[in-house]
This record gives sequence, structure tokens and C-alpha cells, in this order.
Amino acid sequence: MTLFQIIIFDNWLEIARDVMAVYPWSWILLVIINLIVAIICESLVTITEDKELQNDLEHQALAKLKGEGR
Repeated sequence: MTLFQIIIFDNWLEIARDVMAVYPWSWILLVIINLIVAIICESLVTITEDKELQNDLEHQALAKLKGEGR
């Protein structure tokens, strides 16, 4: 549940403060977790954009084929 809170930024600063009070070096882990989440999110956006572009190109190609068939 804590990881989910960190991922969606729901009260994650409070979690970070509590953890860093016990483990002062834990900020490194929190930064790494945020970087990994950012990379995953950016990858999903890129994949989605690529799929949309591919779908658009396929529709354009089909439209040309249908137009040439007349």
C-alpha cells in the first residue's frame, strides 16, 4: 500500500519524512523509486503514441488501397 501511495503521490512526503527519520539515507531509495516510476510512465506514453501512429498509418494505407481499387 505504501508503494502505491508513493507511485500516485498520495501523501508520499509524509511517508518519506517518517522513513527518513529512522533511515536518513533512505532518500536515495525514494529518488530511485520515483525515477523508475517516471521511466515506466514515459515508456507507456511512448508506446501509446507509437500505436496510435501505427494505426493512423494503417488506416491511411487502407484508404489508399480502397481508392486505387475503384
